[in-house]
Amino acid sequence: MAAQRDKAGRFLPGHKILSDGRPKIPDDVKEALRAASPEAVALLVEIMQNPREKTAYRLEAAKTILDRAYGKPAQSQDISFDVNNTADVLTQIRRVAMEQMNDRQRDSTAP
Repeated sequence: MAAQRDKAGRFLPGHKILSDGRPKIPDDVKEALRAASPEAVALLVEIMQNPREKTAYRLEAAKTILDRAYGKPAQSQDISFDVNNTADVLTQIRRVAMEQMNDRQRDSTAP
């Protein structure tokens, strides 16, 4: 279906540009996953406490437990910049955006 646009190429009112996001997880699937939660937590605790496991696995299990119990730690971002020069502001905004993207990529590839 062709997108409905005006003469300037803008979407007409009521047009949905983005989807509704991720598909919803059915309630019965959520219930099944919640029922399995105690075993999942027990497995994480077992990995964390097992001295024969690799340290990276034990640390990841501990981190997962803490993140679920207390929430992930807040991340601070230094987004201060000088607003005297508009071009400089744009450069600094791009720098901050790139730093955040690099942080996210680094976090997603961490063991």
